[in-house]
Amino acid sequence: MAVRPVVGFDLDMTLVDSRARIAGCLRQTLSEVGIHVTDEEVWPFIGPPLSHTLDALAPVHDHDALTVRYRTLHDSPEAPAVVSLPGAADALKAVRAYGGRTVVVSAKVTRAVQLVLEESGLA
Repeated sequence: MAVRPVVGFDLDMTLVDSRARIAGCLRQTLSEVGIHVTDEEVWPFIGPPLSHTLDALAPVHDHDALTVRYRTLHDSPEAPAVVSLPGAADALKAVRAYGGRTVVVSAKVTRAVQLVLEESGLA
């Protein structure tokens, strides 16, 4: 029985450049409750779960409401574009050409991962 390799790829900043979408949606979400942050303040939080980001940037606010608002903005057609990073499509294809499977690892909810993969052409 041949062993088929399985290769995992992180989504944000490995397969796709999602900085503009994450930072823009987070800035807007937080500004609606009076918290103003810059892109530079948001970027270190790209990757960890949204709950960790909200713990750090909005500790006394309703995280459930902020999460719903952020995800609404993130999934909106008006959200900043997410693009695949150079070499991402080739890396995925190379694993498959070798007979392997790929998996995408992300702290995002599944529907957001699927949306980003489709939008970036990596679905």
